[in-house]
Amino acid sequence: MKIVIIGAGSIFFTRRMVLGMAQSAILRKARVAMVDIDGRKCEQMGKFCRKINESAGGQLDITWTTDRLAALPGADYVILAFAIRNYHYRETGTNLSKLHNIHVKSGETAGPSAVFRIIRAVPEVLRVAADIERICPKALVINYVNPTNVIGTALIRHTKVRSYAFCDGMYEATSLEITKYLGVPRLDWQEFVKQYQFKMGGINHFTWLWGLEKDGRSLWDQFKAGLSKYAEQEAIQSDACGEWELTRIYDAWPTQFYHTCEYVRYFQGKGGRPQRDHFCTKWSLNERIRWYRNVWKSIEDCNAGRITVEQALADPSTDMIAAVIESIEGDQKSVFAVNVRNDGRIPNLPADVLVEVPARFGRTNVDAPAVGPMPPGIAGLIHPSIEEQELALEAAMTGNFRTAVKAIAADPLVMSLNDAEDIAKELIAQEEDDMDRAWDAYWWNSRI
Repeated sequence: MKIVIIGAGSIFFTRRMVLGMAQSAILRKARVAMVDIDGRKCEQMGKFCRKINESAGGQLDITWTTDRLAALPGADYVILAFAIRNYHYRETGTNLSKLHNIHVKSGETAGPSAVFRIIRAVPEVLRVAADIERICPKALVINYVNPTNVIGTALIRHTKVRSYAFCDGMYEATSLEITKYLGVPRLDWQEFVKQYQFKMGGINHFTWLWGLEKDGRSLWDQFKAGLSKYAEQEAIQSDACGEWELTRIYDAWPTQFYHTCEYVRYFQGKGGRPQRDHFCTKWSLNERIRWYRNVWKSIEDCNAGRITVEQALADPSTDMIAAVIESIEGDQKSVFAVNVRNDGRIPNLPADVLVEVPARFGRTNVDAPAVGPMPPGIAGLIHPSIEEQELALEAAMTGNFRTAVKAIAADPLVMSLNDAEDIAKELIAQEEDDMDRAWDAYWWNSRI
């Protein structure tokens, strides 16, 4: 089996992904080809992953290169985990949003910066997919590129590759939170899905829980009571307080409040009683860069023999893809959150968009059963974000400035059409070096 990781310099995913493969009885002998356009990072990560493999007792055959065309032949799985100057442009987008009195906490899948992340990422992902179609057409593509549901939609609509789109943490952390609010022993996700029945889904980074049972008995009121009690004990700026504010109004719990708070307008410090609400603070480049540099230092220190692999892996990071591939190859039918075409799984969301729902992964099929309709209020919150993402995808495919403006104007946090147009112009000016050549026409059109 051959697994290709494109964007292997990703410190969020690659280290834990390789550790999971090395520890797996099913994957531990796989060939792993790591690709990154940054040669130094690719080499450092490759050497570090060899140390991870050795320390875990794996027998992975790990190679690295800056040339994806050299890595792709014979691939069974291709994992997309790259970003285009992610930190820099998240700071650009969140800063510009703040100048227009829009507070964006992450900027990955919501807000004006997310619109332009889609515009930057989609053309490059499609170029990679074209290489996969030509060189290893039977490979399964696993997408981690954000916004993962929009990129996944682009792969389905505009390529012939087989693909699934994932996010790194929705459900794995969710089970720990649910059991905490229930006041019962905390469970990891796979054990949780064996014991509990639930209604859960939405779009990536904007997912909700609206029903919870065990052995035929509803635990929804118990869950809400536990969340309410927990929120009362926390500071107003805690995520639990924001979660409770949404849950008590909509009777549905946001599973990833860190991201949810920038999809909705309630946490912008506006309104008659804004002081009672959680306030959406802006994403911090300095904090992320400090973490990023410390992680790379630990990798380089490990490669130089100054610290152990265990010490270098001590910081928080995440990955679920090794377990997904293991479930497929071993026909384990484990459950993971996946972004798949809706097709009625959540009937009050559009059929042709990707929704994030639980699914069982086996060798011959992925079973993502219907979840049922979302509570009407929640569906109403999600629809504008779907329209925004659909328009952003259209802008990415066409290079059309007016479509980009419409995408930003559709965002629930944007309060002015003039703001939408000004933000679009400024982001094009700041990001044009990394935008597709289709956007050259923007500069040649004197009427803009």
